[in-house]
Amino acid sequence: MAFLEASSGRTATLRVASERDSAPRVVVHATLAELDSLAGPWSALAADAGGRGPFLGFDWNRAWAELFCGETRRLHVLAVRRGSELLGIAPWLVYEPRRWFEPRRIAFLGAELTAWDHLDVICAPGEERVVAAALYAHLFGASAPRWQRLELHGVRADSAFLFHLRECFEQDGKHIEARAGAFCPTRSLEGGGLLGSLTARRQKRLRYEQQVLERAGSLEHETRTQRDAEFPEALASLAALYRKRWGGDPDALRCVEAYARLAGPAHGLRVDLLRVAGRTLGGLLQLRRDDTLYLYLLAIDREPFPKRSVGDVLIGLALERAGAEGVRCYDFLRGGEDYKLQWSDGAVRNLDFTAYRPGAVVLAQLALARARELVKVAWR
Repeated sequence: MAFLEASSGRTATLRVASERDSAPRVVVHATLAELDSLAGPWSALAADAGGRGPFLGFDWNRAWAELFCGETRRLHVLAVRRGSELLGIAPWLVYEPRRWFEPRRIAFLGAELTAWDHLDVICAPGEERVVAAALYAHLFGASAPRWQRLELHGVRADSAFLFHLRECFEQDGKHIEARAGAFCPTRSLEGGGLLGSLTARRQKRLRYEQQVLERAGSLEHETRTQRDAEFPEALASLAALYRKRWGGDPDALRCVEAYARLAGPAHGLRVDLLRVAGRTLGGLLQLRRDDTLYLYLLAIDREPFPKRSVGDVLIGLALERAGAEGVRCYDFLRGGEDYKLQWSDGAVRNLDFTAYRPGAVVLAQLALARARELVKVAWR
């Protein structure tokens, strides 16, 4: 028995060593059924990779793929494995050209229609270089689609994966572009006393705005999360406000509702509502990951108080409550709108990375882009 146990232990050790020495391989997942097979491993890998924002999770990407993938947007999700070990996941898709002169593009799931931020290839800690090299080899291998442009937009500027992928392209002398992407204002909520940290003028203005609303009737601030039985009703109230403001069935809201259905009770969504005399005037849809709260949708009914800053009052109350509940950072996500900048004390910068595959279509597009830049310079 002792000999068998020792032999079994040596076999397991040899198998692990063999997997470590084996070359990474890339597995393509091109259907929703194949994507579903990654659900557990994807979630575990994203948890190991640390808090990089809410939009790298499996359920977010699955919801987007279900809604928006089709003939012109094809799944091309890549799993990088070494033996049985999962090293990385590239949540990509292929944009098929609709006209002969358009390029075939590879991009992130969710980078279009719903304006997600802080996207990236998910890597096991310390494996970013290996994953980047494996994906680079795949892009120029037989199993990749005949792409002309790789668009990895909305990647955090501190992405180790993107650094190593850029190295791969540069070492081979291939043309790439890296530009400043979305600007995401943030606010630290550590230490509490948020409103007290504002300037005297801002405090006075907020008090005045709140008093005006209170004179019209009782003012209520309601917060609901997935733990509350009232959450579906709160989400429906916000959805009604958002659809009234933007009309129809906006893609961002559809994706949130699909995500809530897929993720179930662990979706991490949070709704803050502001009511005056029983009427809902404003709502914030947010997502919490670890100690950060991300603002995804803002909806305001401006009809009753067209000259009042209802959104400013709601954001102030929501930030104060979130800080008291242990949230350490509030991320407003993309955009330099005045209300975001007034509340922020920092920012996260994303990068837009674009790489090209040589070909007549790409060369024509690059020449046209340069010509447009020259015309702009000439007219300034």
